[in-house]
Amino acid sequence: MNGAIPSPRDGRDWKIMRCMDMPTGSIKLPTSFSCDIPETIRNQGKTNSCTAHAMATILSCIAHKLYGEYLSFSAGFLYGNRRETDYKGSGEIMRDVPKKTVKWGDVPESVWENASETPKIIKAFEEAFPRVGLLSRKLISGYVRIYTKEEAKAFMVRYGIPLFVSLPMNKISPFLGDGYHALACFRYGTTGFSCVNSWGENDIPYVTGKKFDDFEEVWGLIPNEETKFSDLPAEHWAYDAVYGAVKRGEMKGFPDGTFHPDEPITRAQMAVILQRMNGLGKGETE
Repeated sequence: MNGAIPSPRDGRDWKIMRCMDMPTGSIKLPTSFSCDIPETIRNQGKTNSCTAHAMATILSCIAHKLYGEYLSFSAGFLYGNRRETDYKGSGEIMRDVPKKTVKWGDVPESVWENASETPKIIKAFEEAFPRVGLLSRKLISGYVRIYTKEEAKAFMVRYGIPLFVSLPMNKISPFLGDGYHALACFRYGTTGFSCVNSWGENDIPYVTGKKFDDFEEVWGLIPNEETKFSDLPAEHWAYDAVYGAVKRGEMKGFPDGTFHPDEPITRAQMAVILQRMNGLGKGETE
């Protein structure tokens, strides 16, 4: 289970100042901080899909922050999607995971899931995408590479969601040998950083007490803000119905941030909405 492949250094990576309102050194940070995380521990089984499971956990945390509930996202959709990389082997390059999640998003686990290893999972994803791709939710708008302990703490406090990190396997257990493993880092405190694992409830569900320098890579995921339509005031008679449909992934509005609540709908728009609703209702699993 050595699924996190180190990312080459790249000067184009965004740094934390791209998403913070002030320099990290000017922020008074709490001594300890913990992000809300789902109670369920994911289990990647015998695949090297730790990157996808860590990302799916973080997407659940973002959904909880935006919508007040932990939606379970598909690790198979993430792991099988290799459209943004030339690498098609087992495991994933760390940077590729947030990169593709920004562009393609992820679908709820109830829509589509697959627990295969490469290359089977890649083929399954490509076959399923025409049916389920419209149901994808794009919950992150960007990502930054984090280089210091202070940056890591500031990002967690600013956004309230876990960091996407990788650890050498022998930092998890001295008996695990070489390679790297991806996790979701959800807490820091006086004893170090804590991460949620993806080996199931009974096999090191949490990795705790880690120093920042133990991590091989640390990435902060910038969440999309909660959808707000500029032309849909709270007193509109359909306000709750519209935002309920958005929350369920049935409707999305227009690219300029409007919804056009009082305009007629076209046959093409209705077809797209029905396709989304049909996909959500099927709970398709392959």
